[in-house]
Amino acid sequence: LHSFLSILSIIFPLLFLVKGTAWNSIQFFYYSIFSLSLLTTFLLSRIYIKNKIIGVSLFAIIFLMLIPGVYYSTNEYLQNRSETVFTRSLYQSALFLKDRVDGIVMVDPAFTNNSFISAISGKTTFYADEMWLSVQLIPYNSRKNEVNDFFASSVVDLNFLAKNHIKYIFTSSNQNKKFSDSKVKEIYTNENITIYEL
Repeated sequence: LHSFLSILSIIFPLLFLVKGTAWNSIQFFYYSIFSLSLLTTFLLSRIYIKNKIIGVSLFAIIFLMLIPGVYYSTNEYLQNRSETVFTRSLYQSALFLKDRVDGIVMVDPAFTNNSFISAISGKTTFYADEMWLSVQLIPYNSRKNEVNDFFASSVVDLNFLAKNHIKYIFTSSNQNKKFSDSKVKEIYTNENITIYEL
């Protein structure tokens, strides 16, 4: 049974791939990892019964080979990254937009890794949640580049904002100097985020 499950859980992810997001296929390998780990345990226990030195040696080799992967995974999950951590200031900023007049929100690239701002504020974002866009096969590269260019520029491109009907700019507070010299109006600010309105 374990062998059958292991073979199926390896074959299916290889046959049914989701274009654009490899993780959606990779995550199904966990089933084979679970069943194969049981088979490996049974094999090591039989080897240990027949020859203790070889059994212990194989166990030590496998254990040492797993350490780099465990270290890498642990380090990934312990990082305080903006796409996985929603701060109070981010939540309050998105909540502030909820009661404002409807309009498209241009979100700083630092906050575009998810749909959190759109979900809390109830507003349409110009570009956000690249993973979801790729799973849905929605072309997003042009908008991603436009957002990156907009925030990388030292001046505010008002023509670009008007052309795309953007009403709000949701940005980190370190961008304040650039926007203070333009015709956009600051409507909200906290220690990390500032929101502007056209």
